[in-house]
Amino acid sequence: MENIEDLINQIERDLDQGNLNGAAQTCQKALQLAESRGDLKGKAMVFQKLSLIHFSAGNRDKALQLLGEAANIYNNGGFKDLLALCLHDMAIVHTNIGNLEESLKLYQEAYNIMNSIGLGQHQFAVKIQGKILALKMQLGGG
Repeated sequence: MENIEDLINQIERDLDQGNLNGAAQTCQKALQLAESRGDLKGKAMVFQKLSLIHFSAGNRDKALQLLGEAANIYNNGGFKDLLALCLHDMAIVHTNIGNLEESLKLYQEAYNIMNSIGLGQHQFAVKIQGKILALKMQLGGG
């Protein structure tokens, strides 16, 4: 029996290999599986992976839409660690399109979430802190 985690891992392998078509096909399969099982967390994880595909293809608006949907599911479901990861991904897209203030806000929100769940010293949170500092310096508020 297939599970969402295995499909997510396959999507990540496809993305790492630059196989956007394979990743997209596996995303559709994973999305159908998540929806058939009522797995909102799985659905959000697939949305997050789909956003990477759209971002890689240059469709940043669609990437942000999918990340927003994933963030809502994570927030409503209480998946705070996954919400922080999703906000981080949103910040990357905003940085890419030049919305540095929005990116800074999202990084700060992601860090605050990590800190609130006791992961403020986690390697990922420290990485976010570095991005916050770099953006503040870039925006002149260093």
